[in-house]
Amino acid sequence: MGAIRRELDALAGRPVADDISRDWVQCWRGLDDAVMWVIEGLRGRYRVGMISNATLTLEDELRDHHKIHDLFDIIVNSARVGFAKPDARIFHHAAESLRIAPSACVHVDDLPHNVVGAREAGFHGVHYEGDGVRLSRELRALGLEW
Repeated sequence: MGAIRRELDALAGRPVADDISRDWVQCWRGLDDAVMWVIEGLRGRYRVGMISNATLTLEDELRDHHKIHDLFDIIVNSARVGFAKPDARIFHHAAESLRIAPSACVHVDDLPHNVVGAREAGFHGVHYEGDGVRLSRELRALGLEW
């Protein structure tokens, strides 16, 4: 856990205090309807995973608060695997866990440096900027249908 905390502090450019971590979890509690629509549409046709730089409460939040834990074939939580986005190891871990080649994976992220990290790991990367129509168009351009 210490290594993850140090890496998250480095990514943030400052120490991330415990109370800030708790506030981050509360902030994260909102779900984007467009992203949820895409996930639900892809589910069943494709293997759907989540890669998150999160705290140890992520899985509980997805299961108990959001009730969406079962939408994912895999959840890769940085706090559990020991490395965080944009490190290529987290993307490789996800692909290996799903038994899918990185070149067959698509990663959608709202942070540009995480999209770059996914691409460097061999994934297709899509930068999501809050526009569900654009996200749908970009995923369809990669050959995904739902």
